[in-house]
Amino acid sequence: MNVRVLTRAETGACAARALGLASADVLSAEFIAQSVRRALFILAPCRRFELAQAVTKALRPVAGQDPAEAVDAMIEELTALGDILLMNADGAAGTTGAVLRPAPPTFVQRGDGACVVLGVAGDDISPPLEDGMNIAAAGAARFVRAGASDLNIAARLRSLGLNELHESDWLHQPAPEEASAYLARWSARLGPHSGASEDLEVLDGDAPQRFYKGRWTPLAKKHSGLYVARRPKRFGNDLWSLIDVTTGAPRRLADIEPELPRARSCDEAWRIQAALDATRGRSAPIECIKAAETTTIAMFAPPPLWLARRFALVGKPVKMQGALAAFEFPASAAGDEVGALKTLMWCDVLEKNAA
Repeated sequence: MNVRVLTRAETGACAARALGLASADVLSAEFIAQSVRRALFILAPCRRFELAQAVTKALRPVAGQDPAEAVDAMIEELTALGDILLMNADGAAGTTGAVLRPAPPTFVQRGDGACVVLGVAGDDISPPLEDGMNIAAAGAARFVRAGASDLNIAARLRSLGLNELHESDWLHQPAPEEASAYLARWSARLGPHSGASEDLEVLDGDAPQRFYKGRWTPLAKKHSGLYVARRPKRFGNDLWSLIDVTTGAPRRLADIEPELPRARSCDEAWRIQAALDATRGRSAPIECIKAAETTTIAMFAPPPLWLARRFALVGKPVKMQGALAAFEFPASAAGDEVGALKTLMWCDVLEKNAA
């Protein structure tokens, strides 16, 4: 029997085929998402760190670099999307507390008739489909599309045993309200703070808004007022907080906990920052680039996952130079998404024509 050592590229290609992917880019969001789904099916019920360690260990030799940060972020994103369920262990496998399990095969129908597919269908990861139907991946999200002759994808998915989830039940987006009212509700949660402040980082409201990383700065004497802040934690991710500061000294503080199901603390923090910018007369800038058949929305701050879920129903993520996140929509659907940015994130939208 002949044995041949595969190159890193050949190994990646083999893994991509096993995961049902066309691209062998091991560090792509699509590859990591499928890897997390496959590992979760094998390990569940498991702790989050156990899932992250298993996927990272498997991908590191093929990727040629440490994918731990990308894997951890993908687990969080898939949990928010609904592919991964965070559940009470109830003593399963000798564990207590919270564990991760794969969601059952589910779908959400988009306005154009295509469907977002969620969950894990056994070791094959994706649900079995009929002839003429195919799954396309865009980041963490997966879509089912069919040929022009297919008039009802949703009915066919239901016949295959997938549960249908209504759009509103999946989005979990916030209700429209004024930025000032939203901030007032969060300000009411502030309590006395007497801890150390030297390790605090804040989102500077006066810094250029088109460079998100550059807005983060150590707390200094020049800072006074309300700020979104990050506090280091000995183990795990930084803590997100809202702080009331007087000449660099934090007087009151509230830890930021998400108000919405399946949301993250950072999602709530980014919305708080958008409200702070809006009430200070510096609404978050958004570019809306119009072409003949499509419209691209470019954002310069991270979108909360509920917003990314909403965009996934009608659009797709794209790369755009200078933008932190960008999504392309059919021209006919972009108006509603721009309206959502104005009412839910209080953004200032600049319209441009594509070059």
